[in-house]
Amino acid sequence: MRLFQVIDQYGDDVGLFATERKDNDIITDIENCFTKAVEMVNLDPTIDIYDAAETYLEDKGIWREFIEENVIVETV
Repeated sequence: MRLFQVIDQYGDDVGLFATERKDNDIITDIENCFTKAVEMVNLDPTIDIYDAAETYLEDKGIWREFIEENVIVETV
């Protein structure tokens, strides 16, 4: 599995995304899916950009991952 931390142009966290794909087009597909989501929101502001992007991403075999829980360990 490959993981991608996606951030927006302002440096804000968008989310963690995963895929089993091995090809070199994953980053381009992520960028293009968010571009399509922005275009959809511009046409219909009631659409949630992240829901739209996730739908497009799922069609490309990429899904959002969520952190189950933070675990604090002592390292000293």
